[in-house]
Amino acid sequence: MDQNLLVSARRGPSAVALMPITDPQGTVVAFEALARYRQGRPDEVFTAAALAGERVAAELAALSAALAHVFRTGNAKLAVNVSSDTLATAQAYNLLAAHAGSLWVEVTEVAAVPPGSVAVSHLDRLAALGAVIAADDAGAGCTTPAQIRTIGANVVKLDLQLVRDQLDGACTRTQELEDILSVASSLGATVVAEGIETVAEIPAACEMGADLLQGFGIGQPVTGEPDAPGRMRSLYDAVPAGAPTA
Repeated sequence: MDQNLLVSARRGPSAVALMPITDPQGTVVAFEALARYRQGRPDEVFTAAALAGERVAAELAALSAALAHVFRTGNAKLAVNVSSDTLATAQAYNLLAAHAGSLWVEVTEVAAVPPGSVAVSHLDRLAALGAVIAADDAGAGCTTPAQIRTIGANVVKLDLQLVRDQLDGACTRTQELEDILSVASSLGATVVAEGIETVAEIPAACEMGADLLQGFGIGQPVTGEPDAPGRMRSLYDAVPAGAPTA
């Protein structure tokens, strides 16, 4: 294990970047908080923490850092990531409950959420406080249709690879995508397509079943103040006035 990565995990993020999630017309609905570390990519840092038995501690540090930026998002929500193991802790619940009405709580794919678990109880209580419950990376890891239903997701974020496979070659929806969209529909959940790289992909993403969009083509993560809706530095700026985006 690279000890520098473990040091990064223990120190916590050096910065937090905010990445916009928009509707097809470019209106910002939420900003996802993304941890940044002095050494290592976030996935490398969390993997090192997990190998050392410190993933929950690393996630709590990242969550605390992310929530310090809740007032940067204006009328948009702040989307924060948390695994079910971390969500089951009193520390995570208390951090999230303090800002519940301003949050999307994204349950990540790295761990299962057992029905009737403490994590589910905490999600129910957070939802009652006004939090939006999101299933992150649907189609990857533990974020199966069954888990989406277990957490009662209000938002289903399609895994980037699932989206790219669809946009880059598949002519019809895969059965995996159909199953995810079916559960989302039954819950009345909003569907987010991650990995949108160009404005030209927006119509195809909407046809695929997406209600909202995220990706470098929509808006890149920024560590400064996020642009207000309508002033985002993104590929929307390249769309001629009056041109349809969906």
